[in-house]
Amino acid sequence: MYEELTEELAGQIQRRFRQLMSHNADIQRITKKIRAGKASQRDVAKYADFVGKAGSAAMKQVLHLDALPDATMYEEIARDTITPVMDDMWGWVNTRAAEQLRATDAAKGINIGIRTGFEPTRRINEVVSMMTGQTTQEALDNAMTDPVIATARKYYDDFMMENADLRESLGFEQVVIRHYDDRGLHNGKTPCRWCLEREGRFSMQDAHTLGVFNRHPGCGCIIEVITPDKTQVQTDWTRNEWTEI
Repeated sequence: MYEELTEELAGQIQRRFRQLMSHNADIQRITKKIRAGKASQRDVAKYADFVGKAGSAAMKQVLHLDALPDATMYEEIARDTITPVMDDMWGWVNTRAAEQLRATDAAKGINIGIRTGFEPTRRINEVVSMMTGQTTQEALDNAMTDPVIATARKYYDDFMMENADLRESLGFEQVVIRHYDDRGLHNGKTPCRWCLEREGRFSMQDAHTLGVFNRHPGCGCIIEVITPDKTQVQTDWTRNEWTEI
């Protein structure tokens, strides 16, 4: 029913997103740093934020309720219009994350495969559900702001968790460090008790148990995963599971 409309809107969003990406000086600066092998996980986290902000801006510039049937954001329209750009966001974040991890592995003498983060469908559905049924532009814009930016961060969180689990299973001890961000997307307002409960240094098992890799819309916490220098490697696994995007 909405195929022609959603195809046009989806194309406009993707084009606007790519323009924003190509003209963003911060994105270009971090990309060069990653490709030079000089980037940290914090750099990739910042990159993911910028990707999320570009995706959010592109959506808000194109999706206007007055151009939709009944001036309402229906689920089918939401899903069909944002899925292509959120797939693009997933691809960019995973590509840069893999480049940074390769450089880190090489510096530590680690030679194992790199996996992509989980497929983005579940993450996209979370945003779609927030957009569905909105009948005011302000409410729709809110659903396309923090939730979209947080999703880009979740893409990187998923990537780190997947590859940390892989390394842990092969004998590389993994330590997860979560830094609370009282500025960032929290905007320096009331301290977030949920995030504070997940701040600190954790083993992979505890990180999973406590949900350290999780985040809520508006969360700007930094999550890092390190391989201690004295890790005892029990397995030599060299098959590369990364597929370039």
